[in-house]
Amino acid sequence: MQETLKQQQELIRTKLPDWADAEKGPKLKNDIKTYALSQGFTEQEVNSLIDARSVVVLHKAMLHDNIINSKIANKKARVVPKVTKPGTGTTKGEVASEKNAKLRARVKKSGKVADAAKYLEGLI
Repeated sequence: MQETLKQQQELIRTKLPDWADAEKGPKLKNDIKTYALSQGFTEQEVNSLIDARSVVVLHKAMLHDNIINSKIANKKARVVPKVTKPGTGTTKGEVASEKNAKLRARVKKSGKVADAAKYLEGLI
């Protein structure tokens, strides 16, 4: 059992060079353990992992999830521009001049003082 454990530890060191590093090793081990626990592994299952393949697969899955989560965060930050309708819109001046033209035509047609007053209000 001890011989198998030593072989697997050596295999992990070759596949994950940071595993044996004095500075990066403890952080990597803790990150993999935290990831495994977040994926439903129990503390006992994580502590009893002997096979190097399992550790490497957990490491790759952790890296993949980190990349996917960072891509999602970047996509959410993008702002979509406001959509405009094709063609040119009418300006306030064009709307006012059309309204005045209609009122003037009404005054010419009816000849009423009330219509003339509305037309003169529109000019002011």
